[in-house]
Amino acid sequence: MLDKLSSKESKEKMDAMVSRMERIPIHIRKTMTFDNGTENTIGLVREYLPKGMDLTNVTQQELMVIGTAINERPRKRLGYKTPNEVLLQEAGWCVTS
Repeated sequence: MLDKLSSKESKEKMDAMVSRMERIPIHIRKTMTFDNGTENTIGLVREYLPKGMDLTNVTQQELMVIGTAINERPRKRLGYKTPNEVLLQEAGWCVTS
């Protein structure tokens, strides 16, 4: 989940996180990581938004498109399922075969 923030203030980050987490069923809310480092996900984001790029004109809609693309990429560590598939399974929002 990618959110456009207007500042680096912790309150704005927390408000965005709470808003997003409220949409996820409580039984699958296990951990939360702010991906601000060299973790794998930020590397995937950097394919779309290179480090040092001026993000001023990047819209929330563009971030949603990037997030969707990243979450539709199969991951070896997920048994070649996509993060979206795993979320749907864990949430009980889909039937698996």
